[in-house]
Amino acid sequence: MHEFEKSTAELAPKSRPFDDPLDNNNFDTPLPIVSEKDNVLTNPRVNLAILAVMVPLLYLFFKPTLVEFLIFFAIETCTFQILSFLDLKLFYKSFPESRYFFPFINYRAIDYSDTKNGEKIFEYMCRFPRKRCLYLMKVSLFKVIPSSVYVIAFWSGENIWLGLSKTLLICAFTFTFSLAMSYVAYHNVMTDSLSEIHKRFNWSKVFRSVSPQSEDGIWSRMDAISIGMLGTFFVLMSVLIISDRGVSIQESVFTFTYVFLSTILFIVLILKSIRKQLIVEPYRSLDRIALTENGKSMRSIPLSTNSAVATRQRNINSIFHRIESLTMERDDLENGFIEKHGLITIGENAGLFAHDSAKIVSIIEANTYLAKDCHDTHNLRNYFESIRAPLDLLHKMLRSLQNTIREEGNVVGVAYPYKAFEDLVTITKVKYFRSNQMNIEFKNEIPAALAIGIPHLKLIHFFQNLIFNSAQNFIDNKIAQPRIEIRLKAESDDEIIIEYKDNGSGLTKQKFEAVTRNRNEYSEGAIGIGLRMTRTLIEKHGGQLEIAAHELPGTCFELTFKKPAR
Repeated sequence: MHEFEKSTAELAPKSRPFDDPLDNNNFDTPLPIVSEKDNVLTNPRVNLAILAVMVPLLYLFFKPTLVEFLIFFAIETCTFQILSFLDLKLFYKSFPESRYFFPFINYRAIDYSDTKNGEKIFEYMCRFPRKRCLYLMKVSLFKVIPSSVYVIAFWSGENIWLGLSKTLLICAFTFTFSLAMSYVAYHNVMTDSLSEIHKRFNWSKVFRSVSPQSEDGIWSRMDAISIGMLGTFFVLMSVLIISDRGVSIQESVFTFTYVFLSTILFIVLILKSIRKQLIVEPYRSLDRIALTENGKSMRSIPLSTNSAVATRQRNINSIFHRIESLTMERDDLENGFIEKHGLITIGENAGLFAHDSAKIVSIIEANTYLAKDCHDTHNLRNYFESIRAPLDLLHKMLRSLQNTIREEGNVVGVAYPYKAFEDLVTITKVKYFRSNQMNIEFKNEIPAALAIGIPHLKLIHFFQNLIFNSAQNFIDNKIAQPRIEIRLKAESDDEIIIEYKDNGSGLTKQKFEAVTRNRNEYSEGAIGIGLRMTRTLIEKHGGQLEIAAHELPGTCFELTFKKPAR
């Protein structure tokens, strides 16, 4: 980024800013050349209002012919075009700092991440409306000279002093309105630029560190002074209308009425612009923050360059900053409490228990329902025997959750894959008790004494998800001789790799990655959710769940677990 002390001649905005100034890849991209112009001076609403007032007043005061009118506007147009061409070139000499932000924001020239630079830019932008209007006052004196000379020389007739007075009053009347509207408009332009900078670079620190300075002299009450001057010019023009003996009473009344309505029009437009600046825009930005930002990520309101508005906005920003600080303190206290009492671990285990116990309870419910309609004593005994294994597993899961809660989440995780797998084999057989397709061959080659460093409740969840998915796949694809095998594939000093294999329809590595990683690209109901949850939890405990290379059909998972801490 350029230093502020760098020559401003190098920073003149010869082109538009980047589409995305945050994209560092665009910093060296040539920018399209555009014309430099002040959109405030070409505001159609203001210019239309000036024309609607000036043209009838010129006609009512001087009675020019059509040709004289056309010559007058040709002189005005030529003068305006010449001054417009030289406008910014001359203005930059009187206020070179405006190159940074006018007529558009020069992102390449400013280091927005530096708070001190931001304070300087804000100070320049606050001074800009006054500097710009003072410049326009000087330029306007030269602008009106050719047309005023023409009017006095060719339209005044014998009474040159009366013509001069009328010309000066019309110029002063319309210029006062134009200056007041421009002053408010330039404040709005600068405020909009600050909002854009804040939206892109978050200038909260800048807005908290700056102290808005009140305008000096007439600029502090520009609105009231402008309206007062319009009223004064109205009175003076009324005196001229009354004192002009060369027109009829009816024409004088009509001219007076038009001048009065023009004054009202100018005052109403000025008050509307001031109302937008003082009331509408500040609270619109406040509503935007209140509706779109939560307490933790709340950003401050971008300050207005109008000191009266900025003072109120700064007070609101102080409240936002206090809310943000209190929110961060609250979050720190909550996180400290959660970490101290192990609430995350407890909540995680409680969620797994709710997820896995629902399946076990459904098995118990199904077998209980069948037992209710059974009248054979032998079969009845078989039904009740079949629900013993699910009840035993449910009891173990409850005890595991109880220990986790009692120890505030600090239970050391130790589980035995052999026992957990055998419990789920029994549950699987009970679940599909009446199904002919569930003559699954289970093969457990894990050593019974092998332990892994993970809570028992979570290991139950991992195996349950894999076994139930395999069983459902067997049914959906009508596998003739379903088989599930589990064995210890490898063991090191700190890790254990368990291989889980079935002979179902098979799951490719690409499909597995889509299910467990890219939730928006692939979804297959509860199976996808369960696998994604299983993989996430295993990785959280320092392990891995991957698809191993194998021959189709079938699926082969490799589950990597850490050994228990010694």
